[in-house]
Amino acid sequence: MKSRGNIRATLPPLDEDAIAARFSARGRWRERLPTILETLITIGRARSDAQGRYSAA
Repeated sequence: MKSRGNIRATLPPLDEDAIAARFSARGRWRERLPTILETLITIGRARSDAQGRYSAA
């Protein structure tokens, strides 16, 4: 079983569209995705780079 750190290391940074494409839920959550991502950055669970891509922190 891989540890969380190893899994994070294997995933490339993703932009908002790529993150949204990984989910199939219906509803208005896509409108809230920027807020969700900013919240994850604020609490230290994600980070963003200069190109607007997000990765696990």
